[in-house]
Amino acid sequence: MNQFAVVKLDFDYELYALFLLSSLPKTWDAFAQTVSNSVPQGKLAMDIVTNSLFNEETRRKTSGMGTDNAQAFVAESMWSTYRG
Repeated sequence: MNQFAVVKLDFDYELYALFLLSSLPKTWDAFAQTVSNSVPQGKLAMDIVTNSLFNEETRRKTSGMGTDNAQAFVAESMWSTYRG
Protein backbone atom coordinates (compact mmCIF):
# COMPACT_ATOMS: atom_id res chain seq x y z
CA MET A 1 0.00 0.00 0.00
CA ASN A 2 2.93 2.33 0.62
CA GLN A 3 3.81 2.15 -3.07
CA PHE A 4 0.51 3.86 -3.85
CA ALA A 5 1.38 6.70 -1.50
CA VAL A 6 4.75 7.16 -3.19
CA VAL A 7 3.10 7.78 -6.56
CA LYS A 8 0.45 9.90 -4.82
CA LEU A 9 -2.54 7.76 -5.77
CA ASP A 10 -5.46 8.39 -3.45
CA PHE A 11 -7.40 5.26 -2.55
CA ASP A 12 -10.18 5.07 -0.01
CA TYR A 13 -10.12 2.47 2.75
CA GLU A 14 -12.66 0.28 0.97
CA LEU A 15 -10.17 -0.25 -1.84
CA TYR A 16 -7.39 -1.03 0.68
CA ALA A 17 -9.71 -3.62 2.24
CA LEU A 18 -10.33 -5.17 -1.19
CA PHE A 19 -6.58 -5.31 -1.87
CA LEU A 20 -6.02 -6.98 1.49
CA LEU A 21 -8.70 -9.61 0.88
CA SER A 22 -7.48 -10.29 -2.65
CA SER A 23 -3.88 -10.78 -1.46
CA LEU A 24 -4.74 -13.63 0.90
CA PRO A 25 -3.60 -17.17 0.07
CA LYS A 26 -6.04 -19.38 -1.87
CA THR A 27 -6.85 -21.30 1.32
CA TRP A 28 -8.55 -18.11 2.51
CA ASP A 29 -10.85 -17.67 -0.53
CA ALA A 30 -14.00 -18.81 1.29
CA PHE A 31 -13.22 -16.47 4.17
CA ALA A 32 -12.65 -13.50 1.83
CA GLN A 33 -15.92 -14.21 0.01
CA THR A 34 -17.82 -14.46 3.29
CA VAL A 35 -16.42 -11.18 4.60
CA SER A 36 -17.07 -9.30 1.37
CA ASN A 37 -20.66 -10.60 1.22
CA SER A 38 -21.50 -9.83 4.85
CA VAL A 39 -20.45 -6.20 5.24
CA PRO A 40 -23.13 -3.62 6.11
CA GLN A 41 -24.49 -1.65 3.14
CA GLY A 42 -22.05 -3.55 0.92
CA LYS A 43 -19.13 -1.28 1.88
CA LEU A 44 -15.94 -2.85 3.15
CA ALA A 45 -14.13 -1.13 5.98
CA MET A 46 -10.55 -1.82 7.03
CA ASP A 47 -11.49 -2.28 10.68
CA ILE A 48 -14.09 -4.93 9.78
CA VAL A 49 -11.66 -6.76 7.50
CA THR A 50 -8.70 -6.66 9.90
CA ASN A 51 -10.83 -7.67 12.91
CA SER A 52 -12.31 -10.54 10.91
CA LEU A 53 -8.82 -11.62 9.81
CA PHE A 54 -7.46 -11.62 13.34
CA ASN A 55 -10.48 -13.59 14.58
CA GLU A 56 -10.26 -16.14 11.76
CA GLU A 57 -6.51 -16.54 12.14
CA THR A 58 -6.94 -17.14 15.88
CA ARG A 59 -9.75 -19.62 15.22
CA ARG A 60 -7.64 -21.54 12.71
CA LYS A 61 -4.63 -21.68 15.02
CA THR A 62 -6.63 -22.86 18.03
CA SER A 63 -8.55 -25.46 15.99
CA GLY A 64 -5.30 -27.25 15.16
CA MET A 65 -4.89 -26.20 11.55
CA GLY A 66 -1.28 -25.99 10.41
CA THR A 67 0.45 -22.65 10.68
CA ASP A 68 0.96 -22.56 6.89
CA ASN A 69 -2.80 -22.29 6.38
CA ALA A 70 -3.39 -20.06 9.39
CA GLN A 71 -1.20 -17.10 8.53
CA ALA A 72 -3.54 -14.57 6.97
CA PHE A 73 -1.22 -11.64 7.34
CA VAL A 74 1.56 -13.36 5.44
CA ALA A 75 -0.24 -12.58 2.22
CA GLU A 76 0.77 -13.72 -1.23
CA SER A 77 1.46 -11.26 -3.98
CA MET A 78 -1.69 -10.53 -5.93
CA TRP A 79 0.41 -10.88 -9.08
CA SER A 80 1.45 -14.46 -8.31
CA THR A 81 -1.73 -15.80 -9.91
CA TYR A 82 -0.77 -14.23 -13.25
CA ARG A 83 2.63 -15.89 -13.51
CA GLY A 84 1.16 -19.22 -14.52
